[in-house]
Amino acid sequence: MEKKELYKKVSNPLNDREVIKKVLYAYLFHKDIDLYHSSSKDEDNKKGKNLLYKELIRKLLFQLWQDSIKTLDTLYNELDTKTIKIIEEANGFDFSGYNKEEIQELAKDICQIKYKNSRDISKAIKQIASKDEESRRIISKYFFIKPYEDKWIYINSSLIKCGREKGLTPEHELHIKCDNEKTELFVYNFINKCLSKSLSFNFKYTNSNEFADSLIVYCDSENIEEYIRIINEIIDENNLKDKMQSPMELSGKIGDYIGYTSFDPNKTFTERRINHINKCIKQEAKRYIEDRLEKQERRPNGYKVPYKYQYQRRLLSIIRNKYYKIIKNNNISLSNSDLISDKFEKKIMKATSNNIEYIIKNIEFLGDDFRLEIPYKRNIIVIDKDDIEELIIFIILGLLNEDSDYFKDLCNRVKQTSFEIGIDPDNYSFDLKKAYKLGKPDNFYNYILSLEPTDESSPKKKAIKKK
Repeated sequence: MEKKELYKKVSNPLNDREVIKKVLYAYLFHKDIDLYHSSSKDEDNKKGKNLLYKELIRKLLFQLWQDSIKTLDTLYNELDTKTIKIIEEANGFDFSGYNKEEIQELAKDICQIKYKNSRDISKAIKQIASKDEESRRIISKYFFIKPYEDKWIYINSSLIKCGREKGLTPEHELHIKCDNEKTELFVYNFINKCLSKSLSFNFKYTNSNEFADSLIVYCDSENIEEYIRIINEIIDENNLKDKMQSPMELSGKIGDYIGYTSFDPNKTFTERRINHINKCIKQEAKRYIEDRLEKQERRPNGYKVPYKYQYQRRLLSIIRNKYYKIIKNNNISLSNSDLISDKFEKKIMKATSNNIEYIIKNIEFLGDDFRLEIPYKRNIIVIDKDDIEELIIFIILGLLNEDSDYFKDLCNRVKQTSFEIGIDPDNYSFDLKKAYKLGKPDNFYNYILSLEPTDESSPKKKAIKKK
């Protein structure tokens, strides 16, 4: 499969508009959105680990690591300084500060261990590591299985082979979700197939039903197709199709069972996309609101009511509800009768009439310290960012209820603005740089030129200057 064919085979997660809808409703109803954790209630997937394959995985990796530890002594004795330097630079192994005699002793101790089970191996290795600092340092850096971190087990062949193998540089991730009882079987077969093809492997896996994935494989652009082939072979050879589930929702799908995302070293892949969709929710709402501020809504009874007046009335209701709670807690010298008085209503309506257009036009730039202060009696009535957010949510719900084009326009905005934060506008699972590496046609320059320039710092202006 050529790279350009692979890019085409990854589906765009935004083709399923349920993803944007899920983020939108989380925003509207003040719920945390987490596409990385599973919401599955499948009882079958709560079954425990496959202990047989758990032991097979640890035995396989231990033997590989044991053989690698032996080579530390061989390297130390047989290679000259120049060659060692080359190995260090290529593989990230640092020989400096290692004591020859201690390495020999460590290799001897490790080689004497006979694998019985993972528990006994852990005890034996801990005992060896406690003998001296040198042993502890080497074992700590190159232990054959990294300990649990957030319920994940991390396995990296470069570390297991003690720096003798040049580790891959992650550029992409492949996401797999299968029933818990099959996770270890999958992992065991994956390691064996990578070894048989002399492929590096770097992945993490979990048995927790808490996550949207069971296995995440880190890939480089050179070998990603080989990893995809291996995964599909494992599914077919072990009749796992009935045990597979859909991977993480923001991933692009490769076939039925593999999810793709661009590797993000800062671990912000999902966060960046959710924040971007949330920003688009506000921007599209702002566009609709601005368009309606000077317009009127015709009611079923024939009366016309200005949209601006409706927004002011809703903001008044939001302020009243907020101050009802404040009064209940005795934190202000106002009464409930003050809040429903004509004087209070006129004061709020006048203040919002003068400021609501400015607030709406700058909604996406309002900081947490935003305050519109309105003197009333001996108090200061405050309209803050949370109140404006609640108003925006009320307006969006209205747009959705009246069957407007808001949701369709929101989806279009998400696509059209994704390149501004380095996301591929044609496939939301790709960061742009990673998309080009997997064969995205290099026509993005023309895409930028099709956009209207906004200022000197806009992508189009920059593209024109560069040209």
